[in-house]
Amino acid sequence: MRVEGINLDLKSYEEQVEIIEQYKRFLNALDFPIQILVHNAYLDLSDYINLMKAQVEKIENPTLASYGEEYVSFMDAINLKE
Repeated sequence: MRVEGINLDLKSYEEQVEIIEQYKRFLNALDFPIQILVHNAYLDLSDYINLMKAQVEKIENPTLASYGEEYVSFMDAINLKE
């Protein structure tokens, strides 16, 4: 069986608790051994960041441009982590 992950940080506290409870019930219901493998892969965001920089340069509203620059900086910081 292959499943996709979910980002619990994007869920409310109540949703997080419910997801964890459901997972606990699933594990407790198994009557055979299982192995859980987690695979993380590095994703190069350089092309996306360059595209966003070009888009932010076109923004005329200074407030929106500032938000765009902060977003690009944030993405740059994430992209440096491997």
